[in-house]
Amino acid sequence: MASHLDETDVVRLNSVVRNWKMVRQGQALYRAGEPFQSIYALRSGSIKTVLSHPSGRGCVSGLFLPGETL
Repeated sequence: MASHLDETDVVRLNSVVRNWKMVRQGQALYRAGEPFQSIYALRSGSIKTVLSHPSGRGCVSGLFLPGETL
C-alpha cells in the first residue's frame, strides 16, 4: 500500500500505525465472530483466510500478499 504514497503520506501513515504484529505459520490473525479491532497491512509473506465447514474441514476463501490489507 505504501509503495504508491509520496514521502509526506508515508510519514502520515506511519503516525497512525499503532502496533506491528508478526504472525507465525499456522497462527490465527483473527477469528470469525471476534469484534472488529484493526485493519492489517501485510508487509511480507502471505495470509490465507479459511472458512470452516460443518464437517470440520476448512476451505480457503482468500489469499493475501504483501501490500494488501485485511
